[in-house]
Amino acid sequence: MKKIIQIVCLLLISSVSFGQTEELRRELDELAKTQPGLEEKVQLSVSAVTLSDFISAIALEHNLNVSVDDELSNLVVNNFYDALVKDVFIFIVTKYELDLEIMGSIISFKAKKPVEEPPVVYTPKEIKVEYNPENEFLSLDLKLDSLDKVAEAITKKSDKNVVLSPEIKDKMVSVYIENRPFDQTMDMLAKSNGLVITPDENGFYFVELAEKPVKNGNQSTNGTRPNGKQKIEFLIEQSALNPDKISISAVDTPIKDIIEQASIKLGQQYFMYDVPTGNTTLKVEDVTFEELMVHIMNGTEFTFKKNDKYFLIGNRGSEGLRSTELIQLENRTVEAVEEIIPTDLT
Repeated sequence: MKKIIQIVCLLLISSVSFGQTEELRRELDELAKTQPGLEEKVQLSVSAVTLSDFISAIALEHNLNVSVDDELSNLVVNNFYDALVKDVFIFIVTKYELDLEIMGSIISFKAKKPVEEPPVVYTPKEIKVEYNPENEFLSLDLKLDSLDKVAEAITKKSDKNVVLSPEIKDKMVSVYIENRPFDQTMDMLAKSNGLVITPDENGFYFVELAEKPVKNGNQSTNGTRPNGKQKIEFLIEQSALNPDKISISAVDTPIKDIIEQASIKLGQQYFMYDVPTGNTTLKVEDVTFEELMVHIMNGTEFTFKKNDKYFLIGNRGSEGLRSTELIQLENRTVEAVEEIIPTDLT
């Protein structure tokens, strides 16, 4: 197919070139009726002569009136014997891509002007940001978008000023969050892209890079929190063979910190209805984010639920997280049943 297309293109180009040559020949044939020099034969051999001098020499020899563009400085090496002047002119125009124009008895040779291509119109990428002023809910659908443009879009949509640290203006960010409170959405935007967003008393949201971890290959050890408080260290490593799995070694580390760091490593999104409290000690290898959540929540008062886009995290009794189970009892008195029902349900 590629070869066929190339052949068709060559045939089209050849057809156009042939048509132009024939039109030029007709014009010179018509001029030859009053300028017989065009029908005379050329006996000429030249080497390293400029194109303008070459044309002028032929015109002088055969009593023709020509006008030659000064820009025709190409060096010519040609031998012509018994070739008609008009054929030589057609050859020159075709070979050196010239424009030939006839004005009365004058033949004008000019260099063809390059065809100017229309300027490429730049269409900026749409930054998908939606804001509901009635409940101050923000939605983001970002895929490798410039943080500078994202901050500008959020500010325009919400009238809440988002200010960037100078070193992150060119950072690319990705996140999908639909219809959540503004502060919660901004917090998730930061966590999923290694950023820290700090609101101040004047309503400005200052965005900067999170504290960079000390790296050793694919491993990273957490350092200090942005507010200066010491953070308990633990080791987290993404699998080289399967980027959807990680290995973690942690000693007496806050559960919340492990969840945050693992979500950043694996690109997972979550909402915390209640922030998990307490510390844990663990050592796991090649686990998914969901497997990690199962182990880390076991034995605590917190749980999680996974939907298509993100994880919901909170207290086991929270609306939307608690689970129900039907238990059928036989041969029990009403009083006995009441005693075994948890008080938080009664």
